[in-house]
Amino acid sequence: MIWTKFFKENTGWGKKLSFESRIDIYSFFYDIIESLGYPLYRVSICKETVDIWEALGLNYIPKTCNCYGKNAFN
Repeated sequence: MIWTKFFKENTGWGKKLSFESRIDIYSFFYDIIESLGYPLYRVSICKETVDIWEALGLNYIPKTCNCYGKNAFN
């Protein structure tokens, strides 16, 4: 359980990596996804804070998820 020391930020979804670390990780993957030609508007970051969405320049859509549900991206 040594990895838990990296989860320091309390959010409505439990403890998370720091804001800066999450921005770095998401930016890295969004750049890769975009370079492959996949439309970024179809990529959602589930269970993430609105602050992260805004920092990444994404349009927050409540209850939207890539995984399941009536609002899933198809």
